[in-house]
Amino acid sequence: MNMGQMLMQGLTANNPMVAQIMQMKNSGMTPQQALQQMAQSNPQMRQIMQGGNPQQAAMNMLKEAGLDPQQFMRQANQLFK
Repeated sequence: MNMGQMLMQGLTANNPMVAQIMQMKNSGMTPQQALQQMAQSNPQMRQIMQGGNPQQAAMNMLKEAGLDPQQFMRQANQLFK
């Protein structure tokens, strides 16, 4: 197993959304088909697909997970410097 495969295996084991995306990709779905299927079970994705603000949806998801969106953004910005 190469490093990329090991990384993806680790990501999918810890994140059901990533696992779902990888399963869709491996089944031959187009990105549009995958997004439409995800929107059926994910309210935030549905909001985005219906023309909602992706940034606001992401902030709402962080809040629902108990994370402070502003603190998350500061830490993410530090990682990508």
